[in-house]
Amino acid sequence: MNRLRLALRVLVKGEAALPHPVSDVMRQLIVLRDSVQSAAADLDGPGRQALNAAAGQLAQIMSSEQVVPIEDSGAFDARRHNAVASMPTGDKALEYQVASSVRSGYLSNGALIRRQDVVVYRFTDDSGQAARE
Repeated sequence: MNRLRLALRVLVKGEAALPHPVSDVMRQLIVLRDSVQSAAADLDGPGRQALNAAAGQLAQIMSSEQVVPIEDSGAFDARRHNAVASMPTGDKALEYQVASSVRSGYLSNGALIRRQDVVVYRFTDDSGQAARE
C-alpha cells in the first residue's frame, strides 16, 4: 500500500521516487559538489587543493543533514557502484576492483540516493583480450 501511495504522489505531484527523498537544497548541493569535484580534476597544484577543500566542506554541510558521499575504493559492489568504464590490468588480483571514481554517490540516512560512478579493473591476458571465465 505504501508503494502505491508513493507512486501516486510521484504521478500527481511529481515527487522523486526515493525511499528517503532529499530537499531541493540538498539536491542543489549535490550538483554543486559534483561541479566542484569535476573542476578540481582538471587542475593541478593549489587550485586543485582549494577545490578539493571546498568539496570537503560541502560534504560536511551535507552530512549535517545525514547526506553523505559514497567514495569507495576496493571491490566493485553493484549495489553501491555504477561501472561506467573498465581499465585493463595484467594483475588478476585487481579484477573487479575500483580503479578510479568518476562521480561520487550519495546516501541519505543510510538509504541510497545515487550510486558512485566508477572505472573497474578487468583482467586481460598477454594479448590484451579480456580473460574468459
